[in-house]
Amino acid sequence: MSKDGKKPLGDSSVFQKGRKGAMRVIYGRTAIIAVSFLAQIILIGGVVNFFRPYIPMFFGGYMVLGLGIVLLILNKETTPETKLMWTVITMLLPLVGAALYVYVETQPGYRLLAKRLNDIYKQTEAFVQQDEAVLDALEQKDIGTAQLARYVHKNGNFATYQNTEVTFFPLGEDKFAAMLTELERAEQFIFMEYFILKEGYMWEKILEILERKVQAGVEVRVMYDGTCAMFDLPYRYPEELKAKGMQCKMFAPIRPILSTHYNKPVAVSVDQLAVYLIFVTLFRSL
Repeated sequence: MSKDGKKPLGDSSVFQKGRKGAMRVIYGRTAIIAVSFLAQIILIGGVVNFFRPYIPMFFGGYMVLGLGIVLLILNKETTPETKLMWTVITMLLPLVGAALYVYVETQPGYRLLAKRLNDIYKQTEAFVQQDEAVLDALEQKDIGTAQLARYVHKNGNFATYQNTEVTFFPLGEDKFAAMLTELERAEQFIFMEYFILKEGYMWEKILEILERKVQAGVEVRVMYDGTCAMFDLPYRYPEELKAKGMQCKMFAPIRPILSTHYNKPVAVSVDQLAVYLIFVTLFRSL
């Protein structure tokens, strides 16, 4: 403590947190990945310089390869959005796109997961029935929206309903307050799945409730994407939550090699009222 009653900079929590974050980046997996990418860029630059006389032939083969991959993608039985995504990537970067496409399509984990999801879809398809009367009523009001609803149900098995209740939160603060209230009401289980989870005010308030609920016998499960381990959370954060009595899973941890990730909806399940809250707002510290 200085004579004027102020804390020195080195003792401030902000400084300590910043230093801790910097050390984590320097000595953690992020630094390894960054160095790996830098080494690849230097290597590619050297290779390009060495083969400079052959660039015209290389460019021609480059375009032929991209066109071949695009034709393969367009003739493959998959969803239109998947075809569009791979076509754009391959046309912009034929060599990188082709290599990435072959990698994703040939890795066993991806193929097994895709097959499993397809099997689940077929098993549950019969339970999602569309009430045609709802679509007919919608068609009387807006034919374009009704056609879109039919398309979504046919291709994604998402039905359209009526007489439902939705709460709209114009601000994230309003959603956050309602979320805390619902978490406090949980009596049996809380399931949370987020793409981004970050230490900060919001997560600390939620974590405080989760810890109390675990002590009260509520089952708590947390899942987040592996990219959070690069900048937002310690790599072994799931172990920290498990030590608090929660079940935690980091989906597809990032490693210094190619990793595929799947965007997931953000969801909280609180079974007291069988309420499912779907949020598009990601955890960020205020």
